[in-house]
Amino acid sequence: MAKKGLKTVTSGMKTLSVPKRGSKSTNVTLNQMVDWSTGAAPPRFANQRHAMLYGFSLAGIDGYTREQAAKAANINLRSCFWKRAGELIDFSYLEKVMVGGEQLTRKSDLDGDQGVWRITKEGRKQLEMWGWR
Repeated sequence: MAKKGLKTVTSGMKTLSVPKRGSKSTNVTLNQMVDWSTGAAPPRFANQRHAMLYGFSLAGIDGYTREQAAKAANINLRSCFWKRAGELIDFSYLEKVMVGGEQLTRKSDLDGDQGVWRITKEGRKQLEMWGWR
């Protein structure tokens, strides 16, 4: 059942509640519209930084390159996703995956070898603050 001012919409196999046209609740956030415990809708992010951090969280302890995280978060590879990853590194939300005292690298479709990064505890805390697990 939809909340007041919302209507239920089914798209494919996913069902979610969205604001009705002309209703006063057009500024409802996605977290208020969707019951996340049921997995009713795919993740939607406020910005690319959120999406990139979510992408890195999917890698677990093995980590991802910046390109892999962008693909996991469904970010267009023509965008400046690498800048958002750099910001996450600056915020200490990502750390290098080290092997034998050097950063692990993987082949990239875009530009040869890329360093591998994984999410830190601070990054996971930030995801939880944003409402992602």
